[in-house]
Amino acid sequence: KGITSEHNAITSDLVVANEKALAEVKNTLEEERKKHAESLEALKSDVEKTSKSTAAMHEAEFAKIASAHKVEIENMRKSHDSFIASLNASHSSAMSNNKEGLIKLLDAQSK
Repeated sequence: KGITSEHNAITSDLVVANEKALAEVKNTLEEERKKHAESLEALKSDVEKTSKSTAAMHEAEFAKIASAHKVEIENMRKSHDSFIASLNASHSSAMSNNKEGLIKLLDAQSK
């Protein structure tokens, strides 16, 4: 009987010790889980901020490029319009000269 009660007491002490150890492990695991969750949230937030910042920089750069292209295209249009006007003036002058030349030639032939 003495050995059984001693064995039961040791077993009871071991059960209590195991339960304490298990509770400590669970607490440690829960603390680590919380730390990891916080780190993950911080990382997600940083990634989101970086993504937004990068997107804003790209949008600003695209806006600059679009503006520069718009100015370039407008300058090309003005240059083209000027060239066409000059070409039209030259053509008109040549046509007028040809008309006068033809009139003189027809006059000369009719005499």
